[in-house]
Amino acid sequence: MEYPPSHRHMLAKLFNCDSSILSNSEKINVYIRECIKELNLGEINNSFFLYNPHGITLVILLNECQLTLNTNANKKYATVDLFAISIEIDSYRAFKYLSKVLKSDKCQINELISDTINYSLPQFIPQSNYTKESRNKRPIISILGSGGGVAKSVLSILNKTTNDENDPINTFIKSSKLHLIDLKQKDVQYYEKSFPNLKDKISLHQFDVNNHKKLKAHLKETNTSIVLDMSFGDTVDVLKCCNSLGIVYINSAFESVSVDKNESFAGFSLQERYRLFEINRDKFKNTSAIICSGMNPGVVQWMAIYLMRKYPNKHPKACYIVENDTSFFEDEKLADKNAIYTTWYPEGFLDEAIYSYPTFMKKHQPLFLYNKVYELEFKVTLGQNQFYGCLMPHEEAVTLGKMFDMETGFIYKINDHTTNLIKSNLNNIDVLWNKPMKVLDPEVAPLKGDDLVGILLVFEDSEAYMYNKLNNKETYDKYKTNATYLQVAAGIYGALAVMLLDDIPQGIYYVDELLVSTNNNYGKYLSYYLDKFIIGENNHCDGDLINRLIKVK
Repeated sequence: MEYPPSHRHMLAKLFNCDSSILSNSEKINVYIRECIKELNLGEINNSFFLYNPHGITLVILLNECQLTLNTNANKKYATVDLFAISIEIDSYRAFKYLSKVLKSDKCQINELISDTINYSLPQFIPQSNYTKESRNKRPIISILGSGGGVAKSVLSILNKTTNDENDPINTFIKSSKLHLIDLKQKDVQYYEKSFPNLKDKISLHQFDVNNHKKLKAHLKETNTSIVLDMSFGDTVDVLKCCNSLGIVYINSAFESVSVDKNESFAGFSLQERYRLFEINRDKFKNTSAIICSGMNPGVVQWMAIYLMRKYPNKHPKACYIVENDTSFFEDEKLADKNAIYTTWYPEGFLDEAIYSYPTFMKKHQPLFLYNKVYELEFKVTLGQNQFYGCLMPHEEAVTLGKMFDMETGFIYKINDHTTNLIKSNLNNIDVLWNKPMKVLDPEVAPLKGDDLVGILLVFEDSEAYMYNKLNNKETYDKYKTNATYLQVAAGIYGALAVMLLDDIPQGIYYVDELLVSTNNNYGKYLSYYLDKFIIGENNHCDGDLINRLIKVK
């Protein structure tokens, strides 16, 4: 009696591998997880990492598969034992990938089930005929929130990438597919006119990314390899979808549907979003992600780490993220005197500016001042540039303050029109929420001013600073966006380049963690589009936040 096949059992033998790789646990961990992505059998349930007497043993358990890798560094030899319930698996492609990355000159595959079943597997993979078939070589990128200002700036960068052979990810983007998703999708003419070099790569989709069943189906059907999330989708839930399919995830900022709906978190919404993410973070073991690489965090975290490394023998007592955004209409008569004007999402700004408490980190803990944000201002000196800004909650201040034992906070100043409007309504801030809100868009009217974003490191008797300052007119002429959005987009671009080019261990990273714990070129990549950074020192110290404080009358 014959039984129909119910499983696959294969053994791959890889000969004359690179012995240094076979004994490198970090590389083996990355390579075997990429191999599993090629198998496309779902998420990892568990893994066991052991050192055998001659090399490394790694056991991976999935829903429908068990894979065991054994290496022998001395003999330059490795075996992969694959047992799968499904008979519809592309093991050949997965073994080809391993053969390439382990630098094997021959890979022998044996089928270990009944001889009556013939799968026509080639027995040998000669290295000379091998070409890596990585999902990232021809990336399929789904961009969430594609109709917004951040996405527009990211697409503007990628539009230039395709025609610039010196761009680090030129070859990847030229061969990519881009799926653009938005709840209120723009028409195809908008994208074709704004990003003509990408028009043959773009597919448009309209749905709510918080419909997780719909999102997951889209990611699976399109074979998406990377998600760039610039939407209001719940960060944890979107990452769950990516994790279940082994898809790389990059986002700009924390978002949480449950926090937004719960009024009891008013004043502390960022801290609650961060807490919810941390609760779930360890569950994401089947993907890699760079979290909060836009909305300034990515760029300024790189500046913070870069600047601290310039002073290895000095321990900073504080690190302040600083921003002075003077962007406004070139013709100020165009402004509605009752409108809130910002260079990014006005509702998000107001949430920080009127419905949050001034907050900072000290001794790795968040601290709050029981004041309205615009009741207090704090002094910032960057060489010849001096301004007073408000203390607002921001992702990078939290993650840097968690990682390093120093006071951290975000000091922010925006255009005088909006600043004065808020100050004049401090006794009735709810009125502000009902006022017109508009993004300062250079497509609507020419803008003047700059956005300066940077870092101020505070030592006992001196200060060091680093900042980028973008002019709105120059930015629009080159990228058709405002200065703020380009600074944000450069951080997203840097994260995308890391995922495409750098060999980092699988994991979930904030940008500061990425910079400290992995070997990457994040700063080099983002500097390709933000190429002017000013570094200097103050030969005095203005002290901690409490010493910089003035109370607004």
